[in-house]
Amino acid sequence: MQILFAILGFLVLYFGALAIIARIFVFPYRTPVYISPAYMNLPQENLMLTNDKGHKLMAWWVHRDDPDLVAIFAHGYIMNRSELVPTARAFHRWNCAVLMFDFRAHGHSQGRKTTLGWEERFDLRAAVEEARKRYPGKRIVLLGSSMGGACGAYAVSEDPDLFDAMILDAAYGELLSAVDGWWDLIFGQRFKWIMAPVPLLGAPMMGVNPYKISVTRSLANYRKPVLLIHGKDDRLAKPSDAEANFRSLPGPKKLIWFDHSGHSEPRLKYPFQYDESIHAFLVEHGLLPQTTPFNHESDLDAVDLDVHAGLAPSPRTGVSVVNGDH
Repeated sequence: MQILFAILGFLVLYFGALAIIARIFVFPYRTPVYISPAYMNLPQENLMLTNDKGHKLMAWWVHRDDPDLVAIFAHGYIMNRSELVPTARAFHRWNCAVLMFDFRAHGHSQGRKTTLGWEERFDLRAAVEEARKRYPGKRIVLLGSSMGGACGAYAVSEDPDLFDAMILDAAYGELLSAVDGWWDLIFGQRFKWIMAPVPLLGAPMMGVNPYKISVTRSLANYRKPVLLIHGKDDRLAKPSDAEANFRSLPGPKKLIWFDHSGHSEPRLKYPFQYDESIHAFLVEHGLLPQTTPFNHESDLDAVDLDVHAGLAPSPRTGVSVVNGDH
């Protein structure tokens, strides 16, 4: 009997601890807003968007009077609109207007609960509505980091005309694989199995079935240009997720690998190549004029991308490209 009570006590403590972890995951810590467009000497307009729940979402416009393109930046889990501010400098030089915002339950936006991109697709729709209102008739491209990229995939599965192109940086393939990646990152391969029941406990809190949500499947009917950017050493959104997403896409597509880069690290480790890859993609698909100069403000030496059809990275640049244009 004592052994039975000991086992029951252990299970109560174990699942109680996992329930607390699941709650922390669903009701995330808010990273402070740590950099702004104005700090980067960019024009900055503060505004609020409203999502389907009535939540006020804090946002910034980096304005252009007559932009060639409008870019919407969508940040990752537990990040905020500051995450992609440095990349806005390049887009601004390319005569693009940029809208960046905090997802619900992140940054300074209202809301307490995250669904790791699923319900956040309505936040993204609110951003697109604002962009269309501000710049009617202009083409719109998404730059989504991690959860932001996954959110874009979910959004275009319902409305393929939401974006004229998408740039998905470190997007996961399946929601469960992203959760598994978090445990791998924190606990390592040997001990992550301890956290296996967390999705089951977290699902009722999120109000979402994580077993039915798939970025890979959501991309299967999106036929507009997509650029996938991924670190070869990403332990959170596994390289196999990027490969699955790439295979799923039926339209013009390109997958760019960055050596020695973990989750969402390429833009920090390879800023020149990162921006150059995006610029080349936008020009190639007519989203920017052919005459748009790259003009990268960097003290790095210019290097050429090694473009080929395989997956092996170039030892000289640390970057490789897989083409899949139709």
